[in-house]
Amino acid sequence: MQACRPARCTSPEIRGRASVNATPHPKLHVSLNLAPTYELRNLPVTGGNGRNEFGSPGSASIMSPIVPAYNPDGTFNAQIASPGILSGPNPLMYLKQFQNKFQNLRALGNAIVEFRPTEGLLLKSQANGDFSEQQQSNFTPSTLGAFLAPPPRVPTGNYNEANTLNYLAEQSVTYDRNMGKHHAQLLGVYSVQANRDIGGNFAGAQFPNDDIQTLNGANQITAPNIISARWGLLSYAARLNYDFADGKYLASAAIRRDGSSRFAEAKRWGVFSSASVGWRLSEESFFKRLSWLNDLKLRASYGQTGNNDIGNYDYIGRINGGSANDYVLNNTLATGRALGTLGNADLGWEKTSEVDVGLDLAMFNNRISFTADAYNGITRDLLLNVEVPQSSGFATVTKNTGRVRNRGVEFGLHTVNVQRGSFQWTSDLNVAMNRNLVLALGANNAPIRSGASGENTPTHITQVGQPVGMFYGFVFQGLYQTDAEAAATGYAGAIAGNVKMKDVNGDRLITSILDQEIIGNPYPDATFGINNNVALGRFDLSLVMTGQLGGERLTGFFEYLHNIDPAFNVTRDNINRWRSPSQPGDGMHPTTAGVARSRQLYRDVSTLWVKDATNLSVRNVTLRYRVPERFSLARVKDANIYFGVQNALTISSYPMNPEVTNYNRQTGALTPGYDAVAFPVSRTFTFGTQFGF
Repeated sequence: MQACRPARCTSPEIRGRASVNATPHPKLHVSLNLAPTYELRNLPVTGGNGRNEFGSPGSASIMSPIVPAYNPDGTFNAQIASPGILSGPNPLMYLKQFQNKFQNLRALGNAIVEFRPTEGLLLKSQANGDFSEQQQSNFTPSTLGAFLAPPPRVPTGNYNEANTLNYLAEQSVTYDRNMGKHHAQLLGVYSVQANRDIGGNFAGAQFPNDDIQTLNGANQITAPNIISARWGLLSYAARLNYDFADGKYLASAAIRRDGSSRFAEAKRWGVFSSASVGWRLSEESFFKRLSWLNDLKLRASYGQTGNNDIGNYDYIGRINGGSANDYVLNNTLATGRALGTLGNADLGWEKTSEVDVGLDLAMFNNRISFTADAYNGITRDLLLNVEVPQSSGFATVTKNTGRVRNRGVEFGLHTVNVQRGSFQWTSDLNVAMNRNLVLALGANNAPIRSGASGENTPTHITQVGQPVGMFYGFVFQGLYQTDAEAAATGYAGAIAGNVKMKDVNGDRLITSILDQEIIGNPYPDATFGINNNVALGRFDLSLVMTGQLGGERLTGFFEYLHNIDPAFNVTRDNINRWRSPSQPGDGMHPTTAGVARSRQLYRDVSTLWVKDATNLSVRNVTLRYRVPERFSLARVKDANIYFGVQNALTISSYPMNPEVTNYNRQTGALTPGYDAVAFPVSRTFTFGTQFGF
């Protein structure tokens, strides 16, 4: 049983696990594993920088900071409003009174039958099932207002249900044979995986009061949406492993054929192959005399993989119903249907081919172990949402386009720092550096602009010669210090104190796309993880840290916190704005006077949004005590007590969570590193016990 935070749930999360193993015949083995989970939570309001994400950190940050959350009598101040700032609901009150209940029953099952009819031959049949049943309901009482709409308001509610069944059936044959110094293993696999989703979303309106908060209390059920979707994957695979002289020389080759229901019938199948070789030099006679060397292996591999991670029916155009598509025929309302998405019958597998070379090294009685890998991969026929001409009636279409290269290095180091009696200290360090580069984008290599700021300006660009999804915006060059400077070099109507953005095309108009450039890179120079384990007697201490060097985030919430029209609360540093030639401020924050275009540019995507995301996070600290067996109850073994802290500390100059990406409107691989204000990472303290029978 694992308790969860009071702000997030109303009852514990209950987990169970059961396993049965049997060998009814020396050649037959059967196992069954079940793992059910039940959770009941009162979900918090999540992230989002929009003014309608009530109760979120983003909406709280744009409210007036001078209005108290409580009235003098201790009741909530329902609507936060002050002169010069638009009103909105009290974020604290929203968190307290908005109901968002969630429950989930999930069951994982696994059954395996293994039969060995003769030496070296294994027949294996495996079935895996994953079933979940989720219900989520929320209720907004009459006491909660909305943007520019103070309470009381007519209550509203929603109910969502989703049932998912995913199963995998796999049949395999393995033949293992030793012939002197030769060893070979041949594997053949046939698998079927299928997924079924059934659910519904319902909205309730015109609740008469706050007493009955379930959907049956609504006088009107609106926007019903029934969901039924399926997908399947059929696979054939074969693999041959070979080694010679007890693993001194190794080789492997594999091929698989996958068919996905997410593609049209003519594009459904993909064939992917791989091969690898290895050489354990430490087994050669000229290395064996080195007593400090325990293992040295060189390896190289080449392989192909496929990706089908798109929507279930993206290859066909989907039909939408609803009142918006109804029409009048012979003075009678007729039900209408309209094409809702643009299909693409040529959609097929996204394919990646990669070459990898590596080194494994162990020294000094295995007290130091080191691994290194260098890889170069090319991904072709990327599955991307690409813009299409608006004249088509659609904004984007999913298609296979382009070619991207990923290359990098990865290092891993394990050390036994101290090993003396009951005291042991070990460390693990891993470092990864990856660089991606767009090599081609369709027939004409036209760049892909994606994302949208509050001013409907693209926030990212993917173009040949650059990494995927680079930050894209205006380049801030300071403020105009005099009216003469603004008149000589600025855009129409600019005055002293207005923002100065780079005029890329020199037309003295600061225009979306024409005057945008690459302004930042969301990808870190390196990511790393550090793990230390210290054991002293019956005590064990574990410390896990992760982090990144370099890389940036796009602070999308500045589209509100840099809105100086006025409309919302702004960042505190706007106090240092330009006021006059004698009071120029810090040169970063403009005057509130002048043409509207200047204020729009200040809150639009620019280099002002780009912040360094370098960070070091202490992920987990756990202290564990192993209880002596003499104090354990009958049949209880391996009992221990532990205390842990998750997300203990983050060190970074970034103003919010430096790892947030892709929230709100900004989704997909083409818009990485966009921060629309997520809920703060919570620090969790855990105290528990663990034991077995």
